Amino acid sequence: MTIIARHWVPSAAVVPQERGPEFLAVVDGADWSEGVGFHRGFFSTFRVRAGKAVWFHFPLPTPVEIGGQPVSLAEVSLLWECLEGAKIGWMCLQHGGMDRIELTPGWCSRSPCQCRMTYPRNGAPITRSASVA
Repeated sequence: MTIIARHWVPSAAVVPQERGPEFLAVVDGADWSEGVGFHRGFFSTFRVRAGKAVWFHFPLPTPVEIGGQPVSLAEVSLLWECLEGAKIGWMCLQHGGMDRIELTPGWCSRSPCQCRMTYPRNGAPITRSASVA
């Protein structure tokens, strides 16, 4: 396989799906960070409240055509630190509208809607045919 491009996305681009003070606590004593997190140039910090689960969205630039030729994503790397008992429970790639590629088969232990073969509740199938390293 020939590598055509590599992209780096700063964590400041990360967007939490669940927001507000009931999900995200104050970071490093900055009261204004409650509910939204603390974005600091090239990294972001979030303090998820105990007993809460938060989805994080990473906008990844994924070209579909270069020089008139179709290309596809072959590999994704994630550098993410979890502290104080937090853990990553499930990861997937989403392409276009509802095409999802599960990256963590067998990890799903939290929400039943995350574990079924369709997601979200509109019945769109999770794609299982891609090989993502």
